[in-house]
Amino acid sequence: NKAFRDITIRNDTKSIEMEMSSATFFQPFTAELATDKLPLIAEIVASLKTIDFIDYKISVEGHTSDLAPQSGLYATNWELSSARAARMVRAFIDSGIKPENIKAVGLADSQPKVPNIDINGNAIPANREKNERVMVKLERVN
Repeated sequence: NKAFRDITIRNDTKSIEMEMSSATFFQPFTAELATDKLPLIAEIVASLKTIDFIDYKISVEGHTSDLAPQSGLYATNWELSSARAARMVRAFIDSGIKPENIKAVGLADSQPKVPNIDINGNAIPANREKNERVMVKLERVN
């Protein structure tokens, strides 16, 4: 399943992080979820609902590359990243996560995972794609 290859999960004693590729989960240049991924999101939420949210809060972070949004729907990457995070939050809430346990955060291209350009100023397309992501973070509050 390609979608599972595009989700990376990391955890430690204080948090669990799921990194989801924007190219897999969103329609190109938009904040609209790929409709074929909605069942997968529902599965993720079903797993999350087994966690005791007295101890955890969920933060959904939208990240972009340094490329300006291409669709004309969003003026900046701040709007695109915020819209993607908010759309993922809505999908989580629609699948049963309580609104008081989740928040959306747009980070644009302020926290790249890898460099978008090389030392000569040339674009690195594969890196830009890696930077286009949504991070779902479960953070322990106690």
